[in-house]
Amino acid sequence: DEFALRAFTGSSDGTICTWDLSETVTAFVASLNSAGGDNDRNLGGGGGVSCNGPAKQVTPVARHERVHQSGVNALAMRRTEKGLCLVSGGDDQALHIKWIPHCPTGRELDSPHSLKFDFDKSADAHVPNAHVSSLKSVWTDGRVAVSTGIDQRVNFWKVSSTFPVGVKASQHSRGAPGFAEEDGEGKEGGGG
Repeated sequence: DEFALRAFTGSSDGTICTWDLSETVTAFVASLNSAGGDNDRNLGGGGGVSCNGPAKQVTPVARHERVHQSGVNALAMRRTEKGLCLVSGGDDQALHIKWIPHCPTGRELDSPHSLKFDFDKSADAHVPNAHVSSLKSVWTDGRVAVSTGIDQRVNFWKVSSTFPVGVKASQHSRGAPGFAEEDGEGKEGGGG
């Protein structure tokens, strides 16, 4: 399929779900186009567009259970040439990195909309106590992950993937003024 749209959600039980929204979004856009008129209208207020027809229930294409011991507070995702890098931070003070490789198919995955991934062959790294409090925000470009928490620290993690062995993360920290800085390879996660 030339158009693929995935969404990732985290829940209060530590589960991360992957959703395929391609058909739902395509159907919604088609319903807007078939309504005629201006496609840039406001959908949120009076005079908005209503969607007729039966609602379609969407189910997750993958469930990643017990990624965190409790709530998932933050998610970041980046598609790279190696696959998909999914980073999460939780109430359990942990940072979790999941690499999901591209599916081995005969066709090239050059299309920016082609999101064919092999969820069964993912590699995980779990870094317990990545912060001394709950994580509240994460970001990644697939090579570096950044996490922040209530502890007022910004941690930088070097991320490397080796399929199917695992993921290694090393930390460099910056704190708010008055906090000590640390730099080291002291925290690693692997094979999760």
